[in-house]
Amino acid sequence: MSTRNKGPIYGINSGVIATDDFAKQHPEALTRLIKVIVKQAQAASDDSKRDALFNRFHDISGLPVVLFTSDFEGTSIKERYSPLLDDGFVSHYTDVIDGAKKIGIIRQTFDARGWADPTFLDRALKELRLESFWTPTNAAGLVARR
Repeated sequence: MSTRNKGPIYGINSGVIATDDFAKQHPEALTRLIKVIVKQAQAASDDSKRDALFNRFHDISGLPVVLFTSDFEGTSIKERYSPLLDDGFVSHYTDVIDGAKKIGIIRQTFDARGWADPTFLDRALKELRLESFWTPTNAAGLVARR
């Protein structure tokens, strides 16, 4: 199954969830983790290294490289691997939360924006001098073209 040409809503996302208590008790550990994730996102964002990235995906998953080359064809890896907690990120998770409520996985919805605390990410981006590396997406998940 491919998400190709299905729009940003069908993208695969991952993130880090930490309780407020954990973030307060272990800010150094959380900062270190987020910096590693941002560094990896930057490394994965290099379109000139697509082949190496897809070969790594193959090594990890066992799936054929052609699956990844086909799915990513015509798209920017940099856009797909943005770690930004932007409007597109929040909108995606709002849709996921609403869908989970609709089919009974959760009893009530909650505000995805409240979960998207950029404190540690912003710190990592600043320390790594990557504040402008990725372009934020809008609520439709689209990057404004420069």
